[in-house]
Amino acid sequence: MRLNKLTRILRHPLFIPILLVVLLSIPHPFQKYFEVDEGVYAAVADSMVEGNLLYKNIWDHKPPLVYVIYSVVGLLGPINGMFVLRILTILLKILTVFIFYKVLKKINVKGKFLLFLLSIFSLLVTLPIFEGNLINIEIFFLPVIAYFILRILNQKGSFLDGFLLFIAFCLKFQAFAEILFIIFAVIIWEIVIERKIDLKKYFKTFIGFALPTAILTTIFLATGILTEAFNALIIANFNYVDQTSYFVSLFGVDIPRKFLILFFFILALAITYLKFFSTKNKSTSAFQNFLIVNIILFEIFIVLYPQRTYPHYLIQLLPGFVLSIYLIYKLVKKSRNSIERNFKLLLYAFSIFIVLFVFTERESVLGKSLSMALSPYFYYSSFFQDPNTIQSLYFQNDNLAQNVAGYISANYSDYKNAYLYTSNTWIFTLSNLKYINKYFFYTQMYFSDEMFLEEKQNMLSADVIFLQTDLPIKPSLESEIYNKFIEVEEYKGFKILIKR
Repeated sequence: MRLNKLTRILRHPLFIPILLVVLLSIPHPFQKYFEVDEGVYAAVADSMVEGNLLYKNIWDHKPPLVYVIYSVVGLLGPINGMFVLRILTILLKILTVFIFYKVLKKINVKGKFLLFLLSIFSLLVTLPIFEGNLINIEIFFLPVIAYFILRILNQKGSFLDGFLLFIAFCLKFQAFAEILFIIFAVIIWEIVIERKIDLKKYFKTFIGFALPTAILTTIFLATGILTEAFNALIIANFNYVDQTSYFVSLFGVDIPRKFLILFFFILALAITYLKFFSTKNKSTSAFQNFLIVNIILFEIFIVLYPQRTYPHYLIQLLPGFVLSIYLIYKLVKKSRNSIERNFKLLLYAFSIFIVLFVFTERESVLGKSLSMALSPYFYYSSFFQDPNTIQSLYFQNDNLAQNVAGYISANYSDYKNAYLYTSNTWIFTLSNLKYINKYFFYTQMYFSDEMFLEEKQNMLSADVIFLQTDLPIKPSLESEIYNKFIEVEEYKGFKILIKR
């Protein structure tokens, strides 16, 4: 009896995918501190635990739930806190795999193909190819999106849908936008194909979103940070996207690449809607295919539009990517001959290449893709400390953030107000000084003239300044610093200056 039960467990489509997540995640809790985003989130959360107000005394343009999650670092310390968070992300990946298993079962994926799709999903969400080893926001919002897709496929609509939209809003704008777009696509389907719309269902969704949003707004009002929160979450986020702009030369005219991405997204949507709406097929299968195509197109758009080549952005593509394999599998099976089948496969492969090319173009598609593909080799070889391999920064003993943090903590902890001008954001959390930074990553102070002037005052009011020497700094600011401060030493790429 026990043997039969064990056999059923081993043969279950979830067993191998979950085992892959667990085994490949073993090194994750033991990484050193190096990743910039993790450092910013930890520094902001640590400062919040000390009583500083988010968006007012300390600043980042991410939604508040990120820092609530990272407050574990402030409460437990960087070592224990990051260990807990990394264990949490492993559990979230397992949860996401389970939810996606339900999604694939709902669209009638079975047998070995189900196992194959789940295994691909597990590998890509866990391996460092897409920085799945890091505690990035994408790991937290992926199960939210997956569960929302499952609810749509189950044709459920309630207050919970609105609450999921709220959670996505509190994690990252891209997640919020995807769920909102899925709702839009379903409404369009209901209006055009089903010729009816359940207003009661969408009213519940609206209430499920509006009530917690009202509570959050009230908290912002009560703490006096509503304006600052709006500027950070809305204005700064859009400005952040607009910071990166590349052009494509067409017929001698330079066209912003964002316009082309938006144009092709709208064109692809128009073709999709014409295709599905012209047939007026009301079947469940037709709706599922319509929903899947919308998810694929929007995820490609939302990942490509910012024009930033951070690998963890690609994590948002995983639901659409795995569902695209399901769609191409169905299309290939319907091929009338080998020529048609090979053409479809070639077109699919070309589509993947185009997405990667647009995503990685500014650093070259070959170089960036190769570095992502090789990252698991460097990552795991570093964990096992193989002397014959190239050591990456993941597990090396000589960690710059820890060294600098330890040195300035040992020698400058008597100074009441410290300012750190750096891109190595983990130094904030790993050291025990009191920093008066509002912006933890150095480029943030240059987002606007107002932000620069505000942060300049913070910097000049410090008792000690730590300047990372390889970072650009405004000449006028550097001149003012040296007028009021004197350089006493340099340590591992940081100039240390104390007030005259």
